[in-house]
Amino acid sequence: MPCDTVQTNTISVPKMNPILRGRALGAMGIDVRDENQTWFRHGGHLYRFVGGELQSNTAGDLDLQKTAALVKQHYSAQVVIYTASRNGWQLKQTGAFQYEVSK
Repeated sequence: MPCDTVQTNTISVPKMNPILRGRALGAMGIDVRDENQTWFRHGGHLYRFVGGELQSNTAGDLDLQKTAALVKQHYSAQVVIYTASRNGWQLKQTGAFQYEVSK
């Protein structure tokens, strides 16, 4: 690839609630300054959310896939926590990304 070419790697991620996405990034140890923040740094790479996709100009496909999977795991956990709170359910974490819900 010529050195004057910019390659953008992209992977599809579902449309995410910006507040829960911000909480997920925070749970990953990423400094979130704005609930609508669409970019973040992780593992030495810069990532951004654009229209339901996670993109990076610096991360290769493998790093992009791993980061997307990590974001999805943390986002799913935030959805569970939010849903339990909204419905008044008791939530107990039983393992990494594993929860027990009781009414």
